[in-house]
Amino acid sequence: MVDALALLLLLGAGVAFFFGARHIASREDLHAIYWMIVGIALTRACSNLARADRGS
Repeated sequence: MVDALALLLLLGAGVAFFFGARHIASREDLHAIYWMIVGIALTRACSNLARADRGS
C-alpha cells in the first residue's frame, strides 16, 4: 500500500514538472515556479515515504 502511494506521488510530481515546463515555454513565470515547487514537494514526499517504508 505504501509503495502504491509513493508511486502515485511520483506520478503527480512528474505531472507537476510537466505543467511547470509548459508554463516556462509560454513565459508564465509565476505559474511555472508554482508547479516546480509542487513537483519538488511531491518528489520529496515520495522519497521520504519510500525511505520510511524501508526502515520498518
